[in-house]
Amino acid sequence: MNGDVGELINSGTWTTGQEVTRTINYVVPVSPQVDNPENCDLNIFVYKGGSSYSVTNNVKQAYKTPLTGTVGISNQNITPSEYKLTQNYPNPFNPNTNFSFSIPRNEKVSVKIYDMLGNEVETYVDGELNAGTYSIVVDGTNLSSGVYFYTMTAGSFTETKRMVLMK
Repeated sequence: MNGDVGELINSGTWTTGQEVTRTINYVVPVSPQVDNPENCDLNIFVYKGGSSYSVTNNVKQAYKTPLTGTVGISNQNITPSEYKLTQNYPNPFNPNTNFSFSIPRNEKVSVKIYDMLGNEVETYVDGELNAGTYSIVVDGTNLSSGVYFYTMTAGSFTETKRMVLMK
């Protein structure tokens, strides 16, 4: 499914801060065959109206969710003055926790989760984002109990925090 052509859904005209709810029903295609839907993600990008559909330009929000769970990423539409990565809450958690990060200017951002051995477990963000404060909801349903680390890198800024999943 990597590279599967997306579907353009027009949610109409809306303003900053207005909640827009859309139900998206996605059927995993027969071809190419997916042996394990647990390993598949659905990526949703919200673009500025009238802009081109390019991941590196005009993305206002990004949402990534496994086909079998829930993970959320949203932009709070506030321009911060500094970089910041907050501690997740709740911590310890089961099965969900959330944290936020802020970037003061448009740039390439990476947010990843690692296990105790330093193995990358999940990538939540890896690309250009607009300046703003973003929140991420982590779904630990498919993870084992234990200590995990999440790292945000933006430009020369890098920060890592610790979180504990207790099942």
